[in-house]
Amino acid sequence: MANTKISALTANTNPNWSEELVYAYNNANGKMTLNTMKSFIWWAWITTLSSDANIWELSDWFYETTYDLYYMNGGKVKASSWGTKKQLLFVTSDSWAKSYFGFNIWTRSWTVSNYAFFGESVSSTTWTFNQLWDREWALNHFWYGMASLASPDNISKDCITQVIDNISWSNTNILAVSSDWVYAWLTYTVIVNSVASVYDITLWTWVTNPLNITLPTNSNKKCVITLVATSSSTAIVTSCTMGN
Repeated sequence: MANTKISALTANTNPNWSEELVYAYNNANGKMTLNTMKSFIWWAWITTLSSDANIWELSDWFYETTYDLYYMNGGKVKASSWGTKKQLLFVTSDSWAKSYFGFNIWTRSWTVSNYAFFGESVSSTTWTFNQLWDREWALNHFWYGMASLASPDNISKDCITQVIDNISWSNTNILAVSSDWVYAWLTYTVIVNSVASVYDITLWTWVTNPLNITLPTNSNKKCVITLVATSSSTAIVTSCTMGN
């Protein structure tokens, strides 16, 4: 064996990871398995956090932690309801924003399941946070605009329902398509929930009223207006129901 050339040895193209390799260190010889080498090489690229951390404050890298992990100031990523379990995290950023992907094992009710999350941010207080298992994501991403507004906002991919409170003549009450575009053939709803003074609803170029539906003009009544996006950048009014 000592006189056999390396080139004459049989190549192992399907290791079982228990194979042993010889190493030399400080004038001493030893051996280690491929499993040991694989584990060491992987974990050598991961930084272990020693305390709670806000993702925004971390540099681009791979991390593991058993401490509380925050995706924004005051917003905690909970590995479980009864304690913190190990979490793996990948963070990357560019000149204006930071994004992350994390993975852990957590407990919900009596079921133990894999828990993965991801998001992005432009500051430590402004984050998106999503969970891969969340079946409601198709609806949750329309959260923007559900809060009370003073006048209609541009319809966009972020919002399918707007609630307008205390609408008035002094506000710019225009129905328009956002520069971020919309989802074609999706129905958008604008609810005028309360009125501070008489108001008009007018349309911008990319929103039309081909059915000649009556819109609020010098009105002091609440109403519900629906629109359908006819393309990624255009919409038509489909109904307007006025209050008594």
